[in-house]
Amino acid sequence: MRPSWVALKIRPRKRKIAGHVYRDFVVDLGLLDGKRRTRSFKAREDAERFLEEKKTLRRQHGDSALALAPETALRYAAIEERLARAGATIEQAADFYLAHHKPVKQRLTMGEVLDRCVLEKELQGLASSYLATFRCSCGSFVASRRHVDVSNVTRDAVKAWVLGNGWSPKTQRGYLGDVRTLFAWAVNEGFLASSPLDPPPGSMGRRKPVIALAKMIEKEPEIFSPEQIARLFSTACTKHELGVDRVTGARGQARVYRRLLGYLTLATFAGIRPHELTRLEVAAVDVEGRQVALDGKVTKTSDRRVVELSENCVAWFALWRAEFPEFTRVAPPSWDRLMKGLRKAAGLTPWPHDVLRHCFASYYHAAHGDKAKLQAMMGHSAQQDTLERHYRAVRTPDGRALTKALTAKFWEIVPPR
Repeated sequence: MRPSWVALKIRPRKRKIAGHVYRDFVVDLGLLDGKRRTRSFKAREDAERFLEEKKTLRRQHGDSALALAPETALRYAAIEERLARAGATIEQAADFYLAHHKPVKQRLTMGEVLDRCVLEKELQGLASSYLATFRCSCGSFVASRRHVDVSNVTRDAVKAWVLGNGWSPKTQRGYLGDVRTLFAWAVNEGFLASSPLDPPPGSMGRRKPVIALAKMIEKEPEIFSPEQIARLFSTACTKHELGVDRVTGARGQARVYRRLLGYLTLATFAGIRPHELTRLEVAAVDVEGRQVALDGKVTKTSDRRVVELSENCVAWFALWRAEFPEFTRVAPPSWDRLMKGLRKAAGLTPWPHDVLRHCFASYYHAAHGDKAKLQAMMGHSAQQDTLERHYRAVRTPDGRALTKALTAKFWEIVPPR
């Protein structure tokens, strides 16, 4: 919009306020967007200097530049100077951004993004345990930002959250990974132009978020000694607890933990994950062929794999199968409640996370040394060092090295005759 004046001007002004006379000089910029723009100065020299700056700005950028606030004008000037050093103009920068900018199809709050992302993952049929963890970690970040536009969340906000809650380095990495997944989903669905956790331009393709976390010190994987494993199986076979007799239906003392022998066997001597065992059908276990085939509906990674069974593993599983032919799944009803009771009865508390799977990995590697085969049976990627970092121990809890002689005791744990 063109202003109503021909030239910018200065006019003296005299005002009388509470008996005092005040003189100043007003720079009149005329009408801009329907409003008269003026600026007053006590000294003529300051008014003339300001007037000259505005004339220059008008010559360079037109009439609309005169309506900019001083701080906005300074920002534009700084940006223009930076671009000039790179041999570019503001117009070129704007053209480049508009050409490469990914349009956002809908503006959502953080709460709406989290709800939609979790719903989509549920519809994809992902494991309930993963969904619970994802909802917990992302919910921690979103809790105080449910009504914040997702595009207004910055990397500094994520950094303050992940470093300011007193979490361990391992927890920090897990929570940060889930939040990064949330932002990536929002970008992929068109609700966000770019993630605040994307690497900055010129970072040579780095994939990790640019948030420095404390170094994570890996702990020795925890396993049980052969003697502890033998006690676990002996307790499962012989310990009486209050329960229902399978034959008479009478309630009384019974060896209720024997129902767990199939579950315990494949967890300890085949290294199958607990949640995989809860989905594993008995028919998938080939006792004669000494192997178990896990399909994509059973495994954590949805990849098929075959696990070979040792002699003692086959013997324990055959014993359990003969005693409980009515079970169609490896994990019996109320398996988690029974496992809690068995741990306590065997005196194996606390119970380290995935300890039976760690035992299989450690004793198998010590006995056979075939890392590639072990990785395949465990369901680990050959490109990652998961086995060495998290699963394979080299000592028992009492400090004994996993020698050939000690390892043999693990594989010699067999059912009572």
